[in-house]
Amino acid sequence: MIVIQNEEDTKTSRLSILLRCLSQSLGKIVATLDQRTSNISNLAIVQKEKPRYKIEAVGCLAKCPKCHRICDVEHNDKPGSPDDLHACHRGHQHFGFAGIKIYGTTKVSLDHCTNQTDESRWMKNDTRTTWGELKKEYPMNEWTYSGILDDLAIKLGKFKQAWKFVGKAICDRKNLDYHEDFGKDRNE
Repeated sequence: MIVIQNEEDTKTSRLSILLRCLSQSLGKIVATLDQRTSNISNLAIVQKEKPRYKIEAVGCLAKCPKCHRICDVEHNDKPGSPDDLHACHRGHQHFGFAGIKIYGTTKVSLDHCTNQTDESRWMKNDTRTTWGELKKEYPMNEWTYSGILDDLAIKLGKFKQAWKFVGKAICDRKNLDYHEDFGKDRNE
């Protein structure tokens, strides 16, 4: 226990306590500011890296301009390199999954990307065109359509099975005529 002798000691003691409290408070404020500055720096780094994190978490969101299937490539850090092209390694889907119909009908097209040539006929906004003309509107140099034929047959077989389960619902939703005549329409 401290015994205060006189009034001067009381003033000095109170002043000492006040300075000690101010020093502690100032130390807490500086520590808080340091933490906030660190958080702001970290936030800037996170904001800069956010697109990369999103692609890693969600994947590429580019869609094939032909069948509208989402790209399934895990892109590297070298955009534009040959191994960084968009692709559907798990297979391009039949056009019917995207609601694409045969020109002049309400019949769904069950053709697929790998069958298309520059002369293949397409319709866009009620205008008949060829795939050669239509693809000029899309960044085709960013997509690859190569694949091993045996592998392609397996992938297309899986899509045929999937079409049998969900095709009717897709056609009903898009007001198209359902069928299972794969590869016979040629979209012409």
